[in-house]
Amino acid sequence: RMMLQLYLYWNYFDVGCLCGNYYKCFFVVDEKTIGEKKMIDILKMFQCKKTYIGVYLNKIDHTKFVYGRIVGVDTIYFVISMISPDGKYDGILIAQIEDIIRIEQSVCYETKMTKLMCIAKYVESELIVDVTDVLRWGLTMAKQKKKIVSIELNHSGIMDVVGIINCIDDMVCEVSQVDEYGVGDGVSYFRLTDISQPFFYFFGLKYFFVVFFL
Repeated sequence: RMMLQLYLYWNYFDVGCLCGNYYKCFFVVDEKTIGEKKMIDILKMFQCKKTYIGVYLNKIDHTKFVYGRIVGVDTIYFVISMISPDGKYDGILIAQIEDIIRIEQSVCYETKMTKLMCIAKYVESELIVDVTDVLRWGLTMAKQKKKIVSIELNHSGIMDVVGIINCIDDMVCEVSQVDEYGVGDGVSYFRLTDISQPFFYFFGLKYFFVVFFL
């Protein structure tokens, strides 16, 4: 990885034999870390403005993106309340900030979506995730409300685990799996550190408000 090399020179005032000599101090700053900190600031800016944006996360197909409003950001993950292409509520997505390829605020697309959201009678969500660990917030909320989650592990590109969360501790999550028909299909255990992208879906915006605010 490319690195930035910063040099700092100062006069080393030691009473001993080092007095008066100049010494060079070497620092290495990771450009990726700087970029992610800047991306966090951008996400927080859009969150404060309550702006609808497109977030590109697919490294294989750069035409694919999720559209919605940022409702939470920490140092690793962000939370977006998504809107489907037909202007309807489309669930909550938590993804890693480092996976963001780009963020787009398109005037043309926003105009189109505003019309579709009006037709679909979309109601603005007042959800704000003001916590230091948005991943644990999402998992805990889904567990409490017994909502089905879809979880990607280690950037596999697929939803590796789909089901209802039974237990979360400091290291491991236990999920009762369901198949595509909603029928029980065993149990999965995985490390929290292996989660790259969890997805939460709540059927209908009105039900969404009940889940989070009552």
